[in-house]
Amino acid sequence: MEAHRTVRALRLRSLALSLAIAAGLHERALRAMLARRGNRLVLLFHRVLPAGSGNDFSPPGMVVSDESFSSLLSWLPERFRIVDADTLLADYPAPLSEPSVLITFDDAWSDVALHALPVMKAKGIPGLLFAAPHFIDTGDLFWPERLLRAAASLTDEEFRAIAGGSRPDPADAEEIEAAMQSWKARTEEERLELVSALEEAVAAGAPDRETSKPDELAIANERRISDWRELRVLAENGIEIGSHGYSHALLPDCSQEMIRFELRASKARLEEALGRPVRFVAYPNGDRNDLVRRIAREEGYRFGFSLKGNPLDPFDFPRANLHEAVIRDPARFLWGVSR
Repeated sequence: MEAHRTVRALRLRSLALSLAIAAGLHERALRAMLARRGNRLVLLFHRVLPAGSGNDFSPPGMVVSDESFSSLLSWLPERFRIVDADTLLADYPAPLSEPSVLITFDDAWSDVALHALPVMKAKGIPGLLFAAPHFIDTGDLFWPERLLRAAASLTDEEFRAIAGGSRPDPADAEEIEAAMQSWKARTEEERLELVSALEEAVAAGAPDRETSKPDELAIANERRISDWRELRVLAENGIEIGSHGYSHALLPDCSQEMIRFELRASKARLEEALGRPVRFVAYPNGDRNDLVRRIAREEGYRFGFSLKGNPLDPFDFPRANLHEAVIRDPARFLWGVSR
């Protein structure tokens, strides 16, 4: 029932967005946002995949196509100066003289190196990517991809028997978004335990499942996360590497000791492997509290990025999460980044 309410809310939000854009409110919202943030805007991407290839089991809210990404970078300089982190943060928190954008990526998906970097390099556009070393070292997938992959190969009854609740339809963006919000409310331990149980159920019945097609399960055998070589290539071509925690744990749910470990170990491993200072941190899922921000400062980070943060707090600067439905249309983009 909760998932159905979330789906209805998402549909109402989409209708409200269309009405706001029709009324021209996106330009007014953009001006107000830039005034609040000192002419600073930070964009957040996750995955950049070939157009028409699907979402590769990632939630739609994490995916843009390479065509839409390239199109965005073609017109964005008409409205904003695209800068690196140092330029964006110059004289912070004093306002910049003109609207400026920093492009960031979370999670270090390999497709950023494959599909985003060539476009950015050709246009001379810098960026900042946040990586969690556990996933760079192991190549493991994040739990949302593992969950959606398993859901694609289980019946509604099988899924409900293990995890409870409705099985998200891998082809329904609104159902997936509702499932993500529901699963984020679980503890980290519970999420991982249930995802593992779902995967075990898939493996146990795979030979008899019509849904277990090779293309649907190929993600289990192919690396999707960048390795250290790819991160070095990114760093050598204008993409600075920052910390995304060590294991992508949601930090406010962790003990003080674990928060410190996540932030300290991530910084140390990245600096060791890349031979470069790690100055910035992006909190996994944008989740933070006073303790997380304080420890980030104590562990030597210069700046911290969240999602719905406070632009006057150097360890809580907001970012705008982007996906295909937002960046395909300039008006929707301007409205989306202004909220």
